[in-house]
Amino acid sequence: MPWLTVEKNVSLYYRFRKGAAGTREKNEHINHLLEMAGLADFRKSYPYQLSGGMRRRVAFLTSVAARPEILLLDEPFSGLDEPTKINIHQSIFSIIRELGITGILVTHDLQEAISLCDEVAILTKRPARVAHRERIPFGSDRKMLALRGEPDFLELYGMLWTKLSAEILGDDDTRSGDE
Repeated sequence: MPWLTVEKNVSLYYRFRKGAAGTREKNEHINHLLEMAGLADFRKSYPYQLSGGMRRRVAFLTSVAARPEILLLDEPFSGLDEPTKINIHQSIFSIIRELGITGILVTHDLQEAISLCDEVAILTKRPARVAHRERIPFGSDRKMLALRGEPDFLELYGMLWTKLSAEILGDDDTRSGDE
């Protein structure tokens, strides 16, 4: 909400859920979220005073402040430059892990999917179905920038790109039939 400060945006949930938490607990939770996302120094700023990446972080924090069990992220990083994306990926990955939220990421960016997810599903063309699923073996303590240069990451990216390319081209010979 452009008329609210960062802190007020992130705590929006509490305006509508009176009694969801005591004032002290709410303030501690909001402060912790702002710290984790690197926005503590901007708590009194308005959205127009922030960069695009910072505004995305505020929107994300607003969605997780309520401590949902499941969070759907539909192309949340589109339009951001690569360095900003990687920094946001690190923050979001850490926050989701710490809060125990199950995230479902819809993206066209294969590197993003591999970096952020525990499992990647490649879909077919319409009507969509799962053509291939792959567990991501990088654990819960990932460093996004370093991960993208690792040989295992690059190998997995290449394998998944081959699967995705087969779906794009509709090449039945390269499909594995994994579902």
